[in-house]
Amino acid sequence: HRNEIDHIVSRDEQLLAVIRDCERSIACDTTYEKPLIRHIECCKTLSQFTKALESAKRLYSLNPSALSLEEIKKLEQLSKQQTEKQTAEALEQLKQLGNTFLSSFGMSLDNFNFQKDPESGSYNMKFQH
Repeated sequence: HRNEIDHIVSRDEQLLAVIRDCERSIACDTTYEKPLIRHIECCKTLSQFTKALESAKRLYSLNPSALSLEEIKKLEQLSKQQTEKQTAEALEQLKQLGNTFLSSFGMSLDNFNFQKDPESGSYNMKFQH
């Protein structure tokens, strides 16, 4: 198992190095398509969908025949899903931190109810026992 893990880590490190090299190459010449294509491939492999999407949009603007709109839409969807997942995880961690603090006082974040005021757009907080 150790060799498999080392191989995966080594592969990921190599892909990260390729991504950095592609980003340097793109910075030097923004019209060169080859590093954009390689950047997209490596970012997708490492599930860095937002970076892949940015490069895909740039590549499409340079050469629409190099990439399909379906591929861009797929990357947009993957990027959105990944962002939503990361946001949910971050909010859950914040909730756990808040509950850790509030537990000292015998409370929880579940004791607080937030309601959005449709007229002003602000939130009202109510404490519930």
